[in-house]
Amino acid sequence: MATRAGDQIIQYMIDADDRIVYVSDGWWFFAEENGAGPDCYPPQLMGRSLWNFIAGEETRQLYRILIAKTRSDKATVQIPIRCDSPDLRRQIMIDLKSVGDGHIEFVCRTLQVEARAPVDLLRSGPARSDRFIHICSFCKKIAVSAEEWIDTERAIERMALFSAAMLPRLSHRVCPACHNAALAER
Repeated sequence: MATRAGDQIIQYMIDADDRIVYVSDGWWFFAEENGAGPDCYPPQLMGRSLWNFIAGEETRQLYRILIAKTRSDKATVQIPIRCDSPDLRRQIMIDLKSVGDGHIEFVCRTLQVEARAPVDLLRSGPARSDRFIHICSFCKKIAVSAEEWIDTERAIERMALFSAAMLPRLSHRVCPACHNAALAER
């Protein structure tokens, strides 16, 4: 069952050198919900590079483009993403806003939350095989072929991951649809 969760807002800010300089009070609660470790506790974040926390070179590159646009145009850039935990699907809208001196504020609004049966593939604890599969950092679809990206649950079934002795590792990428949508913001 889907629920509306528009009141959950997480904010953070980076400086002109892309170092984290602020996180809102809700940051740690959200990070804990997603299985984050002590490195994500707010005092541990301050002064650290944003790039230490974004997985996948394609994802980092796309964020670099969007941050550069925000800084140069002084415009708000919106990025819709799915920020799933093993037992929740979350639709989130991220607004990137220039707040002066090269600082960028990220305002993350949870638009919708949907409970689901736990997905072990998204857990950080289970042992993993040496095999890698690609997951989109923005929509959480999985590449089942070079041309086809499908929802996580369908991909797990299609790739017979329920019967695998060990789950594969996840490699974060950006699917073509999300890449094109994000660049359309430019």
